[in-house]
Amino acid sequence: MNWAVVDARPFLHYLQYLTYCGLGRRHMQIQAGLTLLLSIVDGDRQHQLFHPETAANLVAHYMEIEGWIDDALSTYLMTQAGMPRNNAANWHIRRLTSAQR
Repeated sequence: MNWAVVDARPFLHYLQYLTYCGLGRRHMQIQAGLTLLLSIVDGDRQHQLFHPETAANLVAHYMEIEGWIDDALSTYLMTQAGMPRNNAANWHIRRLTSAQR
């Protein structure tokens, strides 16, 4: 896999989440994370995604950063089931499951 494709809106919220984390703006960080989460949970927003598996992987990484490891792993497994090949979730699943041993 040479490149990855992501929808602009979920990627924007993911970058906002990371940026606010780096700036120490926890309130804004939480807001950006919840907005990112809504991009895959909200049915209206979900239908606007061309690459839902990539958006879900961003959400799973957000969950990892927040310490919700079981939720992150479940989300990665969900995206892997929908797209088993050429999915970054494969790497994340291996990383998380080997870290839990």
